[in-house]
Amino acid sequence: MMIIRKLVYLLMPISLTACSKNFLDKKSDQSQRVPAHVSEYAALLDNKNMNVNGLNLNACGSDEYFITEAQYNSFPTGITTLYERMAYDWEGDMSLAGEQAGVDWKDNYNRIMQCNLVLEGLDNLNNVDDQQEFDRAKGTALFIRSLNFFHLAEQYCLTPTVSEMEQALGIPLKLEVNFDRQVSRATLKKTYAQIIDDLTAAILLLPVSSNHTTRPGKAAAHALLAKVYLILNEFDKVEMHAAEAIKINPYLLDLNKTENVNTQPFPSLYENREILFHGQLIELTMPGMMDLDPELAALYKDDDLRPDHYFKNDGNNRVSLFGTYAGFNDFSRPILFSGLAVDEVYLLHAEACARQSKLTTALESLNFLRKHRIDRSKYIALSSTNKDEVLVWVLEERRRELVLRGNRWGDIKRLNREPRYAKTLVRNNGAVQRTLPPGDLRFAWPLHEYAIIYDKLEQNPR
Repeated sequence: MMIIRKLVYLLMPISLTACSKNFLDKKSDQSQRVPAHVSEYAALLDNKNMNVNGLNLNACGSDEYFITEAQYNSFPTGITTLYERMAYDWEGDMSLAGEQAGVDWKDNYNRIMQCNLVLEGLDNLNNVDDQQEFDRAKGTALFIRSLNFFHLAEQYCLTPTVSEMEQALGIPLKLEVNFDRQVSRATLKKTYAQIIDDLTAAILLLPVSSNHTTRPGKAAAHALLAKVYLILNEFDKVEMHAAEAIKINPYLLDLNKTENVNTQPFPSLYENREILFHGQLIELTMPGMMDLDPELAALYKDDDLRPDHYFKNDGNNRVSLFGTYAGFNDFSRPILFSGLAVDEVYLLHAEACARQSKLTTALESLNFLRKHRIDRSKYIALSSTNKDEVLVWVLEERRRELVLRGNRWGDIKRLNREPRYAKTLVRNNGAVQRTLPPGDLRFAWPLHEYAIIYDKLEQNPR
């Protein structure tokens, strides 16, 4: 109980950022007590920090954009931005970026620790005054913990073949409230097993749907499970969990019906029914300096409505990000959305079915998404009996639809396991060219030095 009390003091400033009123707003004697009711623990999860995702390095390293030589040379190199440029360059050693280079690692584990606090606190309650709220709070804590474990694995682990995961380095699986206990890195196989266990338990506890996009329901947990099983090549389970999520929420925005595409291309995150669980990256400098990758730009055809919703041309032939599901910050700059949404679930379902040669079902999901994204006067449904062709269509649609959501880095890693989809990434800055070939150890970002020094963790080899 003493550990829980200390953690409550530590986490109180975080919870004060909550959007909803909670017990921290009402109690003046919190320094004398720990939460005693389910609603108080639930409030610890109900703050905006739990919806900030640690996938910033993945977004910076992606091949979805490039920075011109002039922009690169003028890129700010202060303490909060140097790590962005180093990630853009796929630097093997990011120690020069200082504390900020470890923000993804630290923030993910802070959220995991907060979830552990809630889980232990709920289990130690003498009386459960609201079983439904208890289940929701426990399910939410399990979901958010699994999401952060997943994001850590996506950034700091390689994606070897499934048979190699039993020996590959995973992440420390911190499952209890104890700052002092050192936890070594689990194998990648055990890492994904823990994520699956958390999500499986969460599905039994979460409500079918949530009345807030910042809170998860069963559909969000099914969607995340589908993403995990995609990495593990368990396509029957990807199909099953994606179908369950769609059954709960099949809604897609129809871009044909957007009224103010130049000012508000998407509904607010609180009103967007496509969002299953809201997530966003920290406010990076990179989106304001990026130019859309030509290869990605070429994937959008004239009848595709997404370019007008996603991008803008600044008049100097530079195409930059404009619209996202996360909206804009106070300076009218786009915030990168990195949560779970229905559009991705349709693509998960389509890919899983295509890989199992269920081409009719795969095309049904793919075409359902496309008819909400293509000019209805020009829309023609895709049709094919060729498995490879359908799979290529699905993978290209992932690139078009999920642009700059933090997904692409993970897609590159898993697709590099298949020679037909393997890709060498290239950065050109003047006379300097950098490459990142398939299988390169730099696809696992280096752990920050404090994880090596204080937690005694094994560094990712370079």
